[in-house]
Amino acid sequence: MKRFDGSRLVAVWPGIGQVGITAGYYLLSKLRMHEEKPPGTTDFFDLDHLDVDRGLARIGPVPEDHLYACQDLRIPGRLSLMIGEAQPMAHGPEYCRRILDRVEKLGVRQVITFTAVAANSHPLEPSQVLGVATGLEGLEQLRRHGIDTLEEGQILGMNGQILAAAAERGISGLCLMGVMPALATSVPFPKASHAVLSAFSRVADVPIELGELEEYGRIVSQRLSTGLDRLQELLRGAEGEEPSEAPGSLDDSPDSQAPADETPRIEDRRRVEELFQEAARDPSKAFDLKRELDRLSLFQIYENRFLDLFRPRS
Repeated sequence: MKRFDGSRLVAVWPGIGQVGITAGYYLLSKLRMHEEKPPGTTDFFDLDHLDVDRGLARIGPVPEDHLYACQDLRIPGRLSLMIGEAQPMAHGPEYCRRILDRVEKLGVRQVITFTAVAANSHPLEPSQVLGVATGLEGLEQLRRHGIDTLEEGQILGMNGQILAAAAERGISGLCLMGVMPALATSVPFPKASHAVLSAFSRVADVPIELGELEEYGRIVSQRLSTGLDRLQELLRGAEGEEPSEAPGSLDDSPDSQAPADETPRIEDRRRVEELFQEAARDPSKAFDLKRELDRLSLFQIYENRFLDLFRPRS
């Protein structure tokens, strides 16, 4: 089989379980990517809210798309990564064409998106990956690497639209979907992100050290399972059974996420600053920082500073 020698684009946006975006940030960190000129798509986003701080309304930042590149000699061809801060509410085809206009100049011959699909599964069950291709060659590529295909359904949002736009230009397209529990779609589910990146590593012949993401997924899955057990106890109590212990939150462990509206504690801010310093010295440790910011529900506040870690230094 001929080795792929072109350029690939991986495109991710926020979505259910943050599966795609988590995989994208992990890829960004572990492959030590650097930022390139973005596709320039801010004009496709409308202002849909105002931020309020102590009673004062302020215009918030407009979502942006960020483009990164990896020139690791172990990777066949060139690998680019586009991280979108949000998905536009309208003008999807024009938005996708703008992105492809930019990356075609980089010689992109395949576009791969990461997303998730919800299923009636338990958090502790292994995460499956389903693939979709825009052509027979891509379909064979998925099957050759042992990736089951989605037999019927839909790919919503930009994950589907950019593949359609790529196909119109004769660019191969793949979508890798991590299967996750439907009960967990509102919280990050890194186990599915790990499964997606494992499949991507095989399909694209890209070596990625996935141990950290695998462990993160194990911890979150165990926490969700514990929360589910507590919820079932509460339901049994509501039906007249005595719960085994006093009910609390679904996750009141010290490592659970802090409420988004709380001001970060001094020790939390100190820990975040330490992680920023470590990531500045070694970008491969940036995912430790991302994980901590997610735990504290602070990533949106620090997002621009986080992305600055991958900008070229003058």
